[in-house]
Formats: sequence, C-alpha cells, structure tokens
Amino acid sequence: CPWINNCVGFYNRKFFIQLLAYVYLSLTVVWTTSVWELGSRIYWLSQRPASSDVMFVLRTTSLTIAFCLTTLLLGALTNFIRFHVRLVVDNYTTIENLEREEDAKSKF
Repeated sequence: CPWINNCVGFYNRKFFIQLLAYVYLSLTVVWTTSVWELGSRIYWLSQRPASSDVMFVLRTTSLTIAFCLTTLLLGALTNFIRFHVRLVVDNYTTIENLEREEDAKSKF
C-alpha cells in the first residue's frame, strides 16, 4: 500500500482497517461540521445580500473547497473500505486476492 509504505498482510491487516476507520470517522466529522457551517453562512448571506466583507468571503470559499474535497474523499474511501471489509469477510489479504483464481474460496 503506497499510502502507508508497507505491504498489508495477515499480521497488520487489523491496523490497516483501523486506519481506514479513523480516517473515515475524521472525514465524517469534517463533513458534518462543514454542512452545518455552510448552512449558517448561506442563511446569513440570504439575510444580508450586500455583504462584501473580504474575510467572510475568503473563509466561505475555503470552507466550500474543504467541503467539496471532503465529499470526494468520503465517496472514494467508502468504496475502498467496502472492498477491504469484503476481503476481511472472505479471509483474504490484498495480495491473495490479486493472485487467486475467479470464484476460489480461501484455504483457511
């Protein structure tokens, strides 16, 4: 796995799944707080449409970018986690999954 600079095998699979879960939880917290903050900013702008405060606009822009990136990462990580949980359920490591034949069952 290039993100952790190590091969994910039988003995460190638990830690890899934990890493995925913690990253997913962190992204979920960022996404949830971003939605809440963006909602309040949109409501505030609807009440005062002539606002031209530079810092407010910069913070709203950075918050919108963070929200978009978090949404993209959550979408990609959801599929990545689903794949690796399926491997855990089937009792395969990533390397064994790449080397196995179609519809083969685990030896263990």
